[in-house]
Amino acid sequence: MLIVSEMSRSTACVENMSSSCPTCIPSLKRGLLLRKDLVGVCCDAFSRIFAGHHDNLIRQALDCKLVEELLCFLDSPAVNMESRALIVKALKSMTASLAHGDRVQVRLSVASRHIS
Repeated sequence: MLIVSEMSRSTACVENMSSSCPTCIPSLKRGLLLRKDLVGVCCDAFSRIFAGHHDNLIRQALDCKLVEELLCFLDSPAVNMESRALIVKALKSMTASLAHGDRVQVRLSVASRHIS
């Protein structure tokens, strides 16, 4: 996860992930769930990755239900405020996708109805 976090700082690396790694986001999600000690690193990586607005990566996030998982982390008392801000930033970037932003928004709306 630490390597992916560093790679997410490079636009070229994120573009390469988008075009050549069909299971990139599901793999990162698995790392997030398995390594609770790296939640902050994962949130930082996701916020950087989704800031690039790569539709393929956002589609992967939707397919593996990452949106719902990130929302669960927002509610977790174990997640610090900085990580929560990064989650919000990642989700907001995902909603800006022309191809998949509507689907992300629908999932966020459904989740907010369950919380209310």
